[in-house]
Amino acid sequence: MYIIYPDQDLMDEMNCNSFTVNRLKKELIKHNLLLEENMPSGHSDRLYPLRVNEIYK
Repeated sequence: MYIIYPDQDLMDEMNCNSFTVNRLKKELIKHNLLLEENMPSGHSDRLYPLRVNEIYK
C-alpha cells in the first residue's frame, strides 16, 4: 500500500515549509516507519507507511 501525497499538499496541511516536511519524512524513514520511492519528474513520490498495525506504548 502506498500514498501519493505531494510535498506541497503536506506543507499546506501541516502549515510548514519544505524543509520541515523533508526533515519529518527523513525522521520517519530513519525509524523504519516510512519508505519513500522516488518517481520520475512531474510525478509525486510514493510514500509507503510501514508497521501500520503495530501499537507503540
